[in-house]
Order: sequence, then C-alpha cells, then structure tokens
Amino acid sequence: MRRVNEIEGVPAEQDLCVRAAKLLQQESGCPLGVDIALEKRIPMGGGLGGGSSDAATTLLGLNHLWNLNLSRERLMQLD
Repeated sequence: MRRVNEIEGVPAEQDLCVRAAKLLQQESGCPLGVDIALEKRIPMGGGLGGGSSDAATTLLGLNHLWNLNLSRERLMQLD
C-alpha cells in the first residue's frame, strides 16, 4: 500500500486512505496491494469530512477491485 503523490501536511502513514487500505488488506487477508493518488479539492481541516469520505470510498473501491465481496455493513465495522 502506498500513496504515490504528496499532500502537504499529511504524511502517507497518517493518510486515512492509506490507513483504510492497509486495514482492509489485514482484515481480509488479501495479498494484493494498491497505489493511491489523491487530489484534494476542499480545504483540509475545514470540518467537511473529506478525509473520512475518502477513506470510505477507498474501502468501497478496493472491496470491488479486490473482489472481496464484503457487505457495506462489514466494511463499516472495520476498526
């Protein structure tokens, strides 16, 4: 799992998308990986939930891409 672009003020290991992808990989036992590129269009820290939304989208996308077939309920339980 790796982020392929820089986001000012957000180290890759703290990026919610990278963290979500690693969690899904660990929880599912999936051996696949992913390169993540993220382009922010809203202000960081603006209280708009952008990071959380990005992480949720990452989980949904990788669930499909990796053919995990986990339910949305199961994805929401990941912690």
